[in-house]
Amino acid sequence: MPSLQDITKTFRRLTRHSQTAAADSNETEVVPRPREAQFGPYRILRRLGFGGMGQVYLAVDTRLERQVALKFLPPELAGDPVMLNRLQHEARAASALNHPNILTIYEIGDIEGEHFIASEYVEGKTLREVIQQNAVDAGTALDIAMQVTSALVAAHSTGIVHRDLKPSNIMIRSDGYVKVIDFGIAKQIARSDQNVSKDISWTRPGSIAGTLDYMSPEQARGEKLDERTDLWSLGIVLYETIARKRPFDGETESHVIVAILDKPVPSLPTDKSVPSALRAIVQRALVKDRTKRYQTARDMLADLTKISQASGLHSAIRPVIVRQGVDKTRTLLITSGLIAVIALAFAIWWWGFHGQDLILSSQWFQYDSLNRVTFDGDVRLSTISPDGAYLAYVSGSPEQEILRTRELASGSESRLSESIHDCIGLTFSPDGKSLYYVLKDPKDVLGRLYSTRIPQSIPRLILEDIDGPITFSPDGQQFAYLRRSEGQGASGESIMVAQANDSRNGRALVTIKDTEVKDQLAWSPRGDSIAAIVFAERLNKSTQPSVSLYTLDGRLQHQFINPDLRSIKFPVWLDRGSLLVFSGLSQGSKQLRLQQLLISNGQFHEVPSDVLGFDSVSATADSRTLAAVRAELRSSIWIADATNLDDARRVLPATEGIDALSWSSGGDLIFPSARNGNVNLWRIDDRDAIQAVPAGRPCVEDQPAAIPNQPSVVYSSNCAEGGDDFNLWTADLRSGRRTQLTGGSNYDYQPDVSPDGKWVANTSWPSSVPSVWKVPVSGGTPVQ
Repeated sequence: MPSLQDITKTFRRLTRHSQTAAADSNETEVVPRPREAQFGPYRILRRLGFGGMGQVYLAVDTRLERQVALKFLPPELAGDPVMLNRLQHEARAASALNHPNILTIYEIGDIEGEHFIASEYVEGKTLREVIQQNAVDAGTALDIAMQVTSALVAAHSTGIVHRDLKPSNIMIRSDGYVKVIDFGIAKQIARSDQNVSKDISWTRPGSIAGTLDYMSPEQARGEKLDERTDLWSLGIVLYETIARKRPFDGETESHVIVAILDKPVPSLPTDKSVPSALRAIVQRALVKDRTKRYQTARDMLADLTKISQASGLHSAIRPVIVRQGVDKTRTLLITSGLIAVIALAFAIWWWGFHGQDLILSSQWFQYDSLNRVTFDGDVRLSTISPDGAYLAYVSGSPEQEILRTRELASGSESRLSESIHDCIGLTFSPDGKSLYYVLKDPKDVLGRLYSTRIPQSIPRLILEDIDGPITFSPDGQQFAYLRRSEGQGASGESIMVAQANDSRNGRALVTIKDTEVKDQLAWSPRGDSIAAIVFAERLNKSTQPSVSLYTLDGRLQHQFINPDLRSIKFPVWLDRGSLLVFSGLSQGSKQLRLQQLLISNGQFHEVPSDVLGFDSVSATADSRTLAAVRAELRSSIWIADATNLDDARRVLPATEGIDALSWSSGGDLIFPSARNGNVNLWRIDDRDAIQAVPAGRPCVEDQPAAIPNQPSVVYSSNCAEGGDDFNLWTADLRSGRRTQLTGGSNYDYQPDVSPDGKWVANTSWPSSVPSVWKVPVSGGTPVQ
């Protein structure tokens, strides 16, 4: 074991770069970048700060018109392979993570010799600034700790340890959101169940990297680290957030190291404002023997969640509404291609919102616990009763589905129908005693509405000619539904309203023509409007999903559009009609996420979650419980000799769905992946190291096909201006340079390159009928 003197010397040596950079910051301050300076595609606005790894500027990515943070490595350090490796490693480590509490990395590169990272811009303060400016109450400290721990759960699940967790690496947005930043010295842990890149770590056992005051004992000793070192650091952060001082301090570095290694943890304040259970969590996180510390972030998060539920503590941070900027719109077409994949792996989940009687209209929805209800993996639709007593769902094979109900308290199930086909909607009556469902046989134009009593009775036909689930008025006297009409002079989609006790004489509230309306409607708890998902026409004649509110006399009251969403499904009202929650598909993503809309100001916001794929959303009347179907897209990549398929090896463990692969001329395996938040191109080299193709953009890059004898691939993407059409592009695997091959309002997909590398063949949809086209790899006019 290294001596204390060796540890101190090592720490000083490894922190010399940060100290030098900080000393040089004054010189850099004298000659700042000019205001509105242009740096490649980025327009620099102002300097944000300076750290051990270089200058950070606020800039605008002119390609997408979004604000980003640009981190530059100073010229005097750019020639240092250790610092350059750290900058590149920070980007690789963070880009491998996809979590709302982890800073998103957009790009890493160099322009004219200047190395940089482009990341999302977080408008807020560091936890260090928050602690220095004001005392932080226990509820806020608990909320921050839960969000940071949730981020660690996501990072550790991929084998990545942060190793430098501290208040200055935790950003607090104005709306209370927490972002963990700076994975610059993160390390990926070798695991027996997955292949890990051998060069992902830039430090080694016996050396020290990190910030001394937040180091675990094993980190200070230079030992091999695992996830538990982050839990120690989080314990220090939580202690400091509550007490406004660190538990281990000293006049010199040697004194601090001695305190970390040998001194007991000072007690936190014992007043009633800090629950004893919270003090116990801090004590357990700071056990010097890591075998007796929290073993996983998930365990620590579970304990923090229990305290949050039991103590009634709430964060003092309240959201400050910031108007969302406009981003480029992405395509709608990929949604239809996903449905078949998603249907293979459905399972119902439901979760409860606890700690408050109702969600406050000034707050966004967040869930406290997540519980799985079914495990068969074949559920397609679900809905929860208004009183939360029952869950109804459709499961089984596409040829023979079964409609079931489950009593949530006892877990007992009833089959309402042994064999149904093409159920397109489930709705409980307001009293929860009846279930309404819509069946639509593909051989028959008309959908039919049936009802049955709970737990079981003979179904009865209620209504014909219906094209989606019904939604009840708050008093249960009426319901609304969608009806589509086709034919000359009669085309359109009508929102119909009918009396619950006499549905034969329904009236058209409004008929919407020349656009699409989603099947699902939602009657506001206030009773004055009905929400519909309408595809609004934009200036460039493409369409964008909108949340449209119609009054009961058929007027369009509001229309809310989030340009970042290309699909919206299953709107659900919460909080007496002030908030809508729904499933949304963002640009560059293949997975549905829970989204929400605050009606008072039209702001959209993603529900924070490290779980993706939520669909078929419903809610109880008191807004305390949501139910949803979760679609898990998982696949692995295996490599085998063509002459011996039994001797296959897995090079990529089960992650997100992957539906296309291609070998490059250099022997790399190219595949699309959403591991950085967007579906971009990635590659696996001959050492099984996984890395992103440089310069990936926030759009969909799919269906790669390698070009023979060139370090390039052809792929299908919606990266063009407007983002509504899939065209063919090429990407240089070394530089990341992207070049568009085809254009127009087509759906160019499934490219395949000729053996001589001169032509690309692909399917295209210039009209409603697909056809095969070819285009020169070097560019030119497509030929059918």
